[in-house]
Amino acid sequence: MVTIQEINFRTKNTLFTAHIKKINDSKYNCRISSDDKNNSFSNNQAHYFSSAKQCFKALYEEIQTNISHNNTIGTLEIINNINNCIFITKEEQQQILIDTPSIDIQVNGK
Repeated sequence: MVTIQEINFRTKNTLFTAHIKKINDSKYNCRISSDDKNNSFSNNQAHYFSSAKQCFKALYEEIQTNISHNNTIGTLEIINNINNCIFITKEEQQQILIDTPSIDIQVNGK
């Protein structure tokens, strides 16, 4: 069974869904998708990294880049780890996003 950490990145107008999947102890991959009436974005190409932290940082940066190119999306408000924090904890995510304290990082919606 493949274990995936699913993370929702939410703006006022858009939901980006991201997956981090552990391939082995030193290989993770990650993908992003979003689809709503204001934005259609899909990244079907998996990116590979040696840690879940690197995956999370890459996901965040890619979403921020997408947001900066589409002014109808709004700003990133909430990051919700909807299936717990299997590979990267809330605290590790907060440390990566230390310069953006306005983003609410949640686990299971809390």
